[in-house]
Amino acid sequence: MAFNSRGAQALRARIARAMEGAATAATGYAYDALNTAGSGVHYPGNPNPSSRPGEYPATQSHALRDSIDKRRLSSLTWSVGAINNPPAWAAYLEFRPVSEQTPGSGPRAWATKLLHDPQLHTAILEGLRGAS
Repeated sequence: MAFNSRGAQALRARIARAMEGAATAATGYAYDALNTAGSGVHYPGNPNPSSRPGEYPATQSHALRDSIDKRRLSSLTWSVGAINNPPAWAAYLEFRPVSEQTPGSGPRAWATKLLHDPQLHTAILEGLRGAS
């Protein structure tokens, strides 16, 4: 059986489109998840109610949301996340020290929450299928 380089190139191009579709879907889902008001207390001076533990962080300044993007690392590899000038406090939201938590407060682990979000997984699979 002979190697078909044209077929291999076509397959690689199809996989590359699928990976880009998955990255686009993940970026869109993350952007939307970080573009919501919380269901917690609405503090004076904040445009939206704060989030409660377990929710994605409530949008107050759009800085975290606006840092979400995708970047091609190779033809088949993409990076998705807070990669466009993320705010310094993004890591604090994810890893807030226990010593600084009060009842009802705590980390808003947005990156970890995204990694384990079944709706994100569904969006990625749809992006893979739709682009291939």
